[in-house]
Amino acid sequence: MTMDFEQYAKEKAMSGEIPDSWTAAFEEYFLAPRKGNEKEQTILDYGFGDGRYFEYFSRNYLPENIYGVEVSQIRVERARKRGWKNASFLELEKPLPFKNNFFDFVSMVEVVEHIPYDKADFYFSEIKRVLKSDGAFMLTTPNYPIKRFYDLHIAVTKGKWGRIKDDPTHVSPYSFKKMRKLLDKYYKDVILLGYKDGFLYKHLKSDLLRHKMLAVCRNPIS
Repeated sequence: MTMDFEQYAKEKAMSGEIPDSWTAAFEEYFLAPRKGNEKEQTILDYGFGDGRYFEYFSRNYLPENIYGVEVSQIRVERARKRGWKNASFLELEKPLPFKNNFFDFVSMVEVVEHIPYDKADFYFSEIKRVLKSDGAFMLTTPNYPIKRFYDLHIAVTKGKWGRIKDDPTHVSPYSFKKMRKLLDKYYKDVILLGYKDGFLYKHLKSDLLRHKMLAVCRNPIS
């Protein structure tokens, strides 16, 4: 499937509040342990959408040390209108324009499901390359197949009938098991958490029932 990212940017804006589950994980696993030297730390938002995380990062880090890459020129322009000077366009399957071991933290929010399985190793190798040995990588993605159940439930209970059909841009659905298999190839320390649990998880605490997942990755494998 060839995706038109510019058309997708026109059709879907990346707006809204940053989920509390994301900020809680970031603050626990990265911000708090490194408190005190924020001015020296570098941040990369990989696939930043319209740049909604820039303001959050700017509360703790120097704006000039916050970088972002995105495959849509439209979204890059939206991010720059927020004042994000280091928001850059990056073509598909192109290496990151940064030296090795450059970033203290890399974020990838709702991106990996848009990357074909056979291309994932390229992107994850690049992220590991630019991440410092003591840095952290954090990503989120829907949890399949239960994600489809939640879509159908929302369609029926809230009348959002478009949710009956899965997002056609999700070319690589991940489960907790499949995500761990991928991340274990690159990091010695991988923690998988819930990003959005869903009502079924409240009744049965199983990762199979979580709506979305969040991964915290540290100690890159050399």
